[in-house]
Amino acid sequence: MTTSRRHDRRMRGRIPRSRSAFTLVEMLVVITILLVMMGVTVAVINVSAEGERIRSGASQVQSYLAGARDRAAFAGRPCGVRLFLDPLGSEDINGNSQLDNGEDANGNNLLDLGHLVTSMVYIQVPDDWQQGSFTVTSHQGDASSSLLIEDVKFNGVLDPGEDSDGDGQLDSGEDTLTGTTDWRSIDLLLNTNLLRKPRIMIQGHWYTVWAKGDWTYQNNGPVHRYLAIRPRFRGSMGEDFNNNGVLDQGEDINGNGELDQGTRVGEGEYRLRLQPAVMPGQEPVLLPAGVAVDLDQCRRRHDAAFAETLPKSWYPANTYLPALDILFSPNGTVVGPEASKGVIHLLVNDIADSTQKLFPIDLPGAAALNQSDKRVVSLFTRTGYVTTSEIVSLPEYLGTKNQFYYAERGETE
Repeated sequence: MTTSRRHDRRMRGRIPRSRSAFTLVEMLVVITILLVMMGVTVAVINVSAEGERIRSGASQVQSYLAGARDRAAFAGRPCGVRLFLDPLGSEDINGNSQLDNGEDANGNNLLDLGHLVTSMVYIQVPDDWQQGSFTVTSHQGDASSSLLIEDVKFNGVLDPGEDSDGDGQLDSGEDTLTGTTDWRSIDLLLNTNLLRKPRIMIQGHWYTVWAKGDWTYQNNGPVHRYLAIRPRFRGSMGEDFNNNGVLDQGEDINGNGELDQGTRVGEGEYRLRLQPAVMPGQEPVLLPAGVAVDLDQCRRRHDAAFAETLPKSWYPANTYLPALDILFSPNGTVVGPEASKGVIHLLVNDIADSTQKLFPIDLPGAAALNQSDKRVVSLFTRTGYVTTSEIVSLPEYLGTKNQFYYAERGETE
């Protein structure tokens, strides 16, 4: 019995005692492993979140375009989306729509309003305006209507600055619509500075509204509010510019010795098709933070012209318009000047990459500067079909020279 107890005590003395803490070396190893794992996790989360922002922005653009197409079919009238440029990228510092001293940051002698789209809203074409009446008046020989006559110097030559409509021809004047119609009540929907101008149908013929304003005959008499239309009116045109019932000097435009009263158009006898307006109850919606449609990079090749895949109507003077419209007809196709493009590619990009004006694919020999994922939203104007695709990888770009190759082949996410 005594021998057994001694043996037990010796055995217990050989068993190591259990420790209650880590050694310093073990703690350092564990902390190092945790830091490495945390760094990897944060990096993965950041990459995932970065890609999700771009994908979310692309989905929003695609959803708005498809939603506008569906709204057009439901309403039975043209509906669409208006894209707004980011005001922070505009050179128009004082907001007067003119290029003033110190505003031409890039030295191109144009008032640039930026190249990043950061918000959008649903729009629709309002009901045709048919209220009020007017008289169609000729202004071909009226020198007081110089706003309507391009030959300002009266020398029969198209001089610099005289081609107001950009058609390359010397236009002698337009016919105008004047009378009791209150054009001012719809003034905001009669923007004649845009490429998509208002149109009016009179006696079964459509005319384009090219200009608007006020004028007085030979700087005296009543002030008339006018709309200038083209082409030349097909009916008879009035000559009583000062509205006194007498054929005065300079009023006999057609030389027949008589005071022509012109065509009087009453309420409901014409249809004035106004420009698209924001849908009732709709407000512009922003893209996700740091995400924009990069208009400058909407081009297939790195050496192609900027905005190659966009409608020319969006940048008629080589600078983007502040609001860019896409309209769908009730049958789902794109209407207006944008329809002629065939396919419109909208590159959804990270603003940080866009600000550096980086081509979306880092080319061989160049530093890998693009930090974010990219997506392209493609609109096929003849069908109204909208897709979202990735841009091609570098090896495929070198073979196709088209960063939108996936989109044009029909490969979508």
